[in-house]
Amino acid sequence: MRYYVNWSVVFLMFQGFSAMSEELTLVDSGRTGYEIVIPEHGASNEAFAAAELQRCLREATGVTLPVARASGAPSAGGKIAVMLYEHAPALPGIDRAALGGEGFLMRTVGQDLYLVGARGRSLLYAVYRFLEDYVGVRFYCFDDERIPKLDWLSIGSIDRIEKPAFSYRGIKGFEPVGIQWHWMAKVGLNYTQFGLKTFERRPERYPEYLAAKAKWDIILDMGGHYVLRALLPPEKYFKDHPEWYSLILDEAKAEAPGENYFTESYNMQAGARKPEQICSSSTGAVAEIVGNFIALVRQYPGIDVFSPWYGDGLTYCQCPNCLEKDNWRWLDAHPSCQHWVKPAWVIGSKQMLQALNPMAEAMAREFPDKKLFTIAYVNTGPTPREIKPHPNLNIQFALWHRCYSRPLNEWGDATCHEVNAYFEENLKRWIELCKGDVIIYYYACAKSGMDGRMMPFPRMIAGDVKHFRDIGVKGVLAQHVWPWAFNLNAYTLAKMLWNPDRNADAILDEYCARYGAAAGEMKRYFSLMETAMGGLHHPDAMGDNWMGPPVERMARMEKFYQVFGSAEKALAAACGKDLSERESVLMRREQDVFTWTKGTFDVLNEYARARMCLEQGEREQAQALLGKITDMCKTLRRDSAKLDFHHNLSHKTYIWCPKDLAARLDSEAKPAGGGAQ
Repeated sequence: MRYYVNWSVVFLMFQGFSAMSEELTLVDSGRTGYEIVIPEHGASNEAFAAAELQRCLREATGVTLPVARASGAPSAGGKIAVMLYEHAPALPGIDRAALGGEGFLMRTVGQDLYLVGARGRSLLYAVYRFLEDYVGVRFYCFDDERIPKLDWLSIGSIDRIEKPAFSYRGIKGFEPVGIQWHWMAKVGLNYTQFGLKTFERRPERYPEYLAAKAKWDIILDMGGHYVLRALLPPEKYFKDHPEWYSLILDEAKAEAPGENYFTESYNMQAGARKPEQICSSSTGAVAEIVGNFIALVRQYPGIDVFSPWYGDGLTYCQCPNCLEKDNWRWLDAHPSCQHWVKPAWVIGSKQMLQALNPMAEAMAREFPDKKLFTIAYVNTGPTPREIKPHPNLNIQFALWHRCYSRPLNEWGDATCHEVNAYFEENLKRWIELCKGDVIIYYYACAKSGMDGRMMPFPRMIAGDVKHFRDIGVKGVLAQHVWPWAFNLNAYTLAKMLWNPDRNADAILDEYCARYGAAAGEMKRYFSLMETAMGGLHHPDAMGDNWMGPPVERMARMEKFYQVFGSAEKALAAACGKDLSERESVLMRREQDVFTWTKGTFDVLNEYARARMCLEQGEREQAQALLGKITDMCKTLRRDSAKLDFHHNLSHKTYIWCPKDLAARLDSEAKPAGGGAQ
């Protein structure tokens, strides 16, 4: 088989190519005159990049190009030079600034090919992009690397410089690290976040992470939810300093912490201090947190970014200094409250910055080379009025319950417009307020409430990323993209973060090629699923944890099932194609995830139906539906283990639904006084 590059397509996709010159034949019928050259005293990144190029070319052609070290520039003819810019010979018309911080260069000079990177990960980008665009290799997902079988490989002239559009291109971490970080390098991602407890529970992981960081040149971010609470643990401080924690004046408005949030018992009555949040107006509490945080940074000097997130979803301090009386005069008129945000959430942003600004100041003074982020999420999403973020504080803006039926800046119907406008307005205000970077904490690759469900959003992601670029967002950190249900979303996000001007349909075509003869049917399947899921994950149907008001939920579920049925037919047609063994395994996996997806929404549909029965006084029907839902959830629980879902929120479907419905039935069985009937 001979492999040819379609140069007209390459020219249209990548500007800046020099005019075509003579062809460079790298491999012909099992023979090669080429070797891979790295600097004699080069970096480990250069040796690893050369080894990856050698590996993929060997798998593609059956020929092993030798890797040689050279003290100077490669001699004319027969060389693929793989090196950092600092080790590359002078190349006409190219200076360091042209590559920026993460760019790469591909250039043919005579019979030589140069793959040059601004830094370690950039050199890997150069190698993997060369393999994609000129050899036909595809890096679809963590466990699906496709290398074509070739007996001849030739390239024409190349003159190409590329730089990513965003500074931060990331995925929140999961295990195993090696698989995730390898794929990130293949598709141009550079940033990952993992929890503080990662090293507390297993200290031996820290050197392991540092070794992987050196190999892949990945930006490491240690942080996440409740890190602030970890910096002021009530088990250590609450007995002697209850004033450091939140004062709760109105028990009815207090939000209960999750199960196992506390390791000890505390006075939880109204008017008491509770260790749910800190009292950010307490100078003693803030000073202790800052000191503990700086000690943490010193403990892990190899970490690049620290992201202590203020506790969200818990009740904020209501003491006079945290919640000044004058604030109530403007609270309901705050711009964020024009939409659906609760007025008290604005106070969350104020208290967050009261605690984080001193930390940012200490970081700027002691660790100017490290980044400090925190999250604007739920209670801290609205921008505050009377306080601004410290110039050294960077923001991860969470697009939580946004409307998924369209990109953020495409408003659509009235409810979708109201919700997305709320996020859009606050995102732009954070960008205006921050002297530091604002990035997106993104759920479309693995939305918490969508655990494992087949929810492809390539067109929404493409529209979002273009918009983020246009309004000055510096990057995206996506929530976990494992398991397989989110491969398309992660692939689309990676491609768009590198080049936001790419076309979503072109990326979808590229991705669906992995299904061989079923590519066309799978594109139709993904497109229909995006329509179905986007319409269902709409504010009218979301409500509490995606359960939603019964009437609106049922109306949307009816439309959902119509599109869902068409998607199921497209998937069945895809499975009926003449497929290779590898493609057949892949399709069985897709069928399993689809079956799980359908099962979860069948439960949600029956749950909404039972809620409607209760509202109409049809208790016996609701009781019968509870039995049906319980059986369905047992199946879901069994299948989730088989499918190896890597997120802990699937209980929203197969635990929460029957539990909530049983509680409602039990409540209706009791008289108003609370006793049993």
